[in-house]
Amino acid sequence: MKTTWLVTFAVMALGLLGCSSAHPYTRIDLGQNLSPATLTRFAGEAKDAAACCPGAQMTTLERTNWWPLGILVYWWQGAAMRTEVAPGRAAYMVQSSQGFGPISILYVTSTHSSYNDKGERLSTMTGSNVLLGHLAMIHTGENVLPDGRKQEVSMYHLFHHLLNIHIMDGHTNVSLFTSPNPIGVDFHADSGGRP
Repeated sequence: MKTTWLVTFAVMALGLLGCSSAHPYTRIDLGQNLSPATLTRFAGEAKDAAACCPGAQMTTLERTNWWPLGILVYWWQGAAMRTEVAPGRAAYMVQSSQGFGPISILYVTSTHSSYNDKGERLSTMTGSNVLLGHLAMIHTGENVLPDGRKQEVSMYHLFHHLLNIHIMDGHTNVSLFTSPNPIGVDFHADSGGRP
């Protein structure tokens, strides 16, 4: 009877996991371009994924998730995905998250970055919150524009959205409660000729 339950559990687990050849996630700096070593590693992992799941348009190259420990104390998760955007051309999405406290109540942050087939970073988005967002929620983003300039956006929601701060293209908007609203002020910095 015990063997039957074990076999049944193993079959169900394999069925839920499906076909996956994902390697453990290796931490990288998501605020920079991919290094040549990382691109080489991704290329090797893509071959492994293609052998496992031929014809897949999107494949998971790396994945790590410490969720059992994360329920109690510390959570860390990371993943690297590859998407075929054109024949022989790939795009990569890499994500890393960590949290502290039971179910990340104290603090949690997650960063997502996208890259082209040359490993050039196209965008990065980070979201963080303190005490489940009741004390603070912070969102930052950076996009590389077609002319090579970087556009940065930062938003801070403090004290359960009592105070909102939004920073973008030389403008800092501070307002109470939700944004935008009449109870606030927009500080204009030098925006390099942009409105």
